[in-house]
Amino acid sequence: MSLLFHSFLFSAFDIVSSDHATFNSKQKALGVNDFTKIPPGVNGVGERMMILWDKLVHSGKATPEQFVALTSSNPAKMFNMYPEKGRIELGSLADLVIWDPHGKKTISTGDHNLKTDFNIFSGLTLHGVPDSVIIGGKVVMDEGALRVMQGFGKFLPLPTFAPHVYEKVRAREAEARSASAVIRTESKSSTNGNSVEDIPPPTPTKSTQAAKAPSQQSSHFDLKAHPTGEPQPAIPKASVKVRAPPGGLSSGFW
Repeated sequence: MSLLFHSFLFSAFDIVSSDHATFNSKQKALGVNDFTKIPPGVNGVGERMMILWDKLVHSGKATPEQFVALTSSNPAKMFNMYPEKGRIELGSLADLVIWDPHGKKTISTGDHNLKTDFNIFSGLTLHGVPDSVIIGGKVVMDEGALRVMQGFGKFLPLPTFAPHVYEKVRAREAEARSASAVIRTESKSSTNGNSVEDIPPPTPTKSTQAAKAPSQQSSHFDLKAHPTGEPQPAIPKASVKVRAPPGGLSSGFW
């Protein structure tokens, strides 16, 4: 079960993020009589990495390298900020998190860095905590205490068409364009040891009726049948001798 979860998680997900939006109890109470008026979102940005480490790495379902990919490297690639961010190398930004895998913390409302009077993770004990955070070469968090001043952050533009995403899209489009027709070769299939060409065509059945002339038409209408369905009595044919027919005399019958 652990191996199955491991394979599914890292084949289906690139990043793990959260919709961090904190509201106090009074603001959440706006929807006490109508749930559509509840402000959406809860806290999560400060606890996310500790929860992931506890549930993935500490439980043995993931490695530290996979934890870094989900929380740092892959997000930087998707936002087209890699390798300036999401990687430790010469030329990258000096943003580091010093992680203590043996640290332990119980989340509580009293010591979180949120301007709200509740925390949805309050009472949850986690294994693995950040020890220090360095941004641009400056320590901004040390021993759990946040040490930043207002205006410390800065805007970072995000270039469009991140290769991490669009290289996959372009590869699929190229594969679809390169599709070609399947050329099938003629092959002899055998039935009871004989090929299709060896099987003689069926012999047509010879009819017992006389062949019809090309100009002859067939009809199912019976002139002798009476409308009632009974045979109609034979009526003798009458003959009249015409002595002076139109067009001249004749000695024959018409």
